[in-house]
Amino acid sequence: MNVNETLEPGSESDSETNWYEQFLADYDFQRPKSGQLLEGTIIQMGEDSLLIDVGLKRDALVPSKDLALIDKEILENISVGDTVLVSVLPSPNINQKLLVSLNKGIQHKNWDQAEINLLNGNSLELEIIGQNRGGLLVQYHSIRGFLPHSQVPKLRRAKDHLRALALKKEMIGTRQKMKIIEIDRERNRLILSIHAAQKEERRKRLEELTVEQVVQGPVVSIVDFGIFIHLGLFDGLIHISQLDWERIDDLDEVFKIGDMIEAQVIEIDIERERVNLSRKALLPSPWSKFAEQYHVGDFIEGEITKVLKFGAFFKLPTGIEGLIHISEMGYSVSPDPQAVTKPGDIVLVKILGINPVKERISLSMRKVPVERQIAWMTKNYSEK
Repeated sequence: MNVNETLEPGSESDSETNWYEQFLADYDFQRPKSGQLLEGTIIQMGEDSLLIDVGLKRDALVPSKDLALIDKEILENISVGDTVLVSVLPSPNINQKLLVSLNKGIQHKNWDQAEINLLNGNSLELEIIGQNRGGLLVQYHSIRGFLPHSQVPKLRRAKDHLRALALKKEMIGTRQKMKIIEIDRERNRLILSIHAAQKEERRKRLEELTVEQVVQGPVVSIVDFGIFIHLGLFDGLIHISQLDWERIDDLDEVFKIGDMIEAQVIEIDIERERVNLSRKALLPSPWSKFAEQYHVGDFIEGEITKVLKFGAFFKLPTGIEGLIHISEMGYSVSPDPQAVTKPGDIVLVKILGINPVKERISLSMRKVPVERQIAWMTKNYSEK
């Protein structure tokens, strides 16, 4: 054949030329590495696969197994012509099609957005989808997040495991406001917090509180040193010394979880998010009542409740206690108060001083005249 002759389309020589061009194209194709991210355009959509133009000499295929991992709502909202991010899947044979994961591309974008939300401190409203031993599971787009017990105010207040379990079941299926507080992509770790999302609201509420304000809330926790009542977004502590004018030895016998308690605010620490309350402040003061009924110089009988190195405590008729200093204990010169009296003894004392403001009453056994002491003892003995 003359070199100047023209080849007819579809001739044998033309086929050989097309084959050779395809061979060169395949030879020049540099397969991207597994895990590499590529941006491409959807050029074809099938029932169980997608074909993506990723700007290489070979189009990429999203297999059916990968599509099955993607939320149906996401798939319904994509179409031919959309730009998507995909991740290259491993392929043992270089001649195989270029397989990519749309699911991993979506996850990569979700992680990027999560980091932006963490950086900006954004609040998110997310659905709680399940639970485990340590807390709750949350759906953040294509990523499963974790909400620890310590980051859920309701669970932090739960007194026992059964109560916490019941609360977790109630929360599954609900949407809650929360913030991302920790991200670790390599470990696929996304930690969220409802407690952190409520911080601004808690601060605003704390700033609205004032000392001496009266508040009300249910008992949510009973501890050795007092009780906590819930005040909406935070809890307030009523220390055992502020529960009643009389000492309460067993709090569980007097208070129950859920009891509504009214108390007065006595201290607010906005930075540490602490509120101290007093129930006692709203109860009639036995000190004022005592000051109305008794005066300095009066004689009164009562029970010794405690004996210490510096003196003994004496229970007065209104329920409050006064101190008998060691220097005013009996007629003995013994330096040991326990040698003079013991808890449970009934004694006669003289009132030396009353200070309702400081809640102090000073008493004396020694300043009771001997004649009066004998008469009192004689009367008690005859009555017995």
